[in-house]
Amino acid sequence: SEQQQQQEPQHANDVEERMCRYCLSGPDDEDGEAMGPLISPCLCSGHQKYVHLACLRRWQRMVLVSQPTHPAFYHDDERQHRCGVCKGIFTCAPPTRHELMQSFTGPELGAMLEDGCVIGAHDAFSEELENKLEEMPEMFARITSYDHWVRSAYLITSVTEDDGKTKVQLDDARELDAFRSRLSETLELSVRGTRYRLLAESALEGVEQEHLGSALTALRAPCELVLASGHAAGDCGDDHVCAVNLVRPCAYGPDALGPSVQVATSAVRQAVDAAASRWPAVSREVFEHVHVAHYVGGPCDEQKIVMCIVPGGQRGWSVVENLASALELAARRARAGDGTNGIGAGSSVRMHSLKSATDLNGLVGICIAYDSSAGRWLVRLPNGSGKRVKCENLTVLVNLDSPTAEQGEVHATQENGEAASPQARVLAFWGDARWSRTQLLGEIARGHWGLCKGNVCDIASVPRARRRGLEGRLMYAPPSEMTEESLRDQMREVREV
Repeated sequence: SEQQQQQEPQHANDVEERMCRYCLSGPDDEDGEAMGPLISPCLCSGHQKYVHLACLRRWQRMVLVSQPTHPAFYHDDERQHRCGVCKGIFTCAPPTRHELMQSFTGPELGAMLEDGCVIGAHDAFSEELENKLEEMPEMFARITSYDHWVRSAYLITSVTEDDGKTKVQLDDARELDAFRSRLSETLELSVRGTRYRLLAESALEGVEQEHLGSALTALRAPCELVLASGHAAGDCGDDHVCAVNLVRPCAYGPDALGPSVQVATSAVRQAVDAAASRWPAVSREVFEHVHVAHYVGGPCDEQKIVMCIVPGGQRGWSVVENLASALELAARRARAGDGTNGIGAGSSVRMHSLKSATDLNGLVGICIAYDSSAGRWLVRLPNGSGKRVKCENLTVLVNLDSPTAEQGEVHATQENGEAASPQARVLAFWGDARWSRTQLLGEIARGHWGLCKGNVCDIASVPRARRRGLEGRLMYAPPSEMTEESLRDQMREVREV
């Protein structure tokens, strides 16, 4: 075929006449090492005709690397696909953004983008943001999301496949008219190089395909429309990654992030009402007794609770989408500990005075289940394993969620010798952080973030200790073309030390 002829290596008799227009070398470099065959990927002729495939790939990578990682700000740069000289389309398609970012981070980090893993901000990235906040006028500092990223530790709560659909809310006639004007005759539009088509869903639910145009013309605002992109099936680069920040308990000051005390209190009251109405046989006080710790989860949807974490369960914690359900689960787990010296399922504990496993003394864990016949709690440990421990070898950890908390400890029995009442606990997150898989891989490739598996210490320690607890656990992407210079310098200093 013509393409095979273009990519066929040159014959020995004309080696000197052909060279790569990027590196100006033939199939071998000056030291005689093979550079790979020369190919003709476009319509250029003469000295511009040939390139090494590796050199072309390097150019295409440079074009992608030069763009921002946020999908709202990058576009499909035609320099990746089209020759800048002859304007012909390259016969060698460039790597996708997802493939490129994964090549920078490596497959190990890419595989760790799953629920239960933790994303930790690099110290140099945090320092850079702190310097920017200091230099920025206070008015602008408030509208940036920098505070959400500094010294942060985000627990990934979900990774969901992108279905290619986008909902568009149009609130008035002007917005609806502007939307109509952007659609082509085939009811399609292009946004940053991606083609979208109008679907018969939401406000156009039930409309036959051939009548979509007329139905759209007759539509009145406000309304919601649905578009579908033409992304190839199976490309997980557009997967949605959601995570919550474990280190920002609500401070409730006038300039603090997150809800006001009144809003937070109202949310808890409504959740208690909902739980009590679903379980009329259970005293309302059971749900009111659950301690709800409010956290600023991230910059998206800050004014509502988007996710809750309930300590306990096989992993050591459970992710629950609404507060009422979280209260129910936490109360049920705490009641499982009745009569067992004030410890309930989900209690954070520290082990002590163990005789047969002295290496576990001082370790923090979360109680999972109680074996009444043996008088022992199954405790989930930081390494993910479980250990059955007697109640007298456990100290309950309390006061874990205050912004200024220093980890406190109480013995499982009160001073009068009676069993303390287990305290159920829920972490409620106002807002969260959201990335596409490709976007987050790009930020990791730049050196902004590290990744590690989550463990019970991320829940059973005070907020100020959670980011410190990631040291030695976080994995970072190796230095590459994507790594920012300041981060590259710091990585170099660490290697020299």
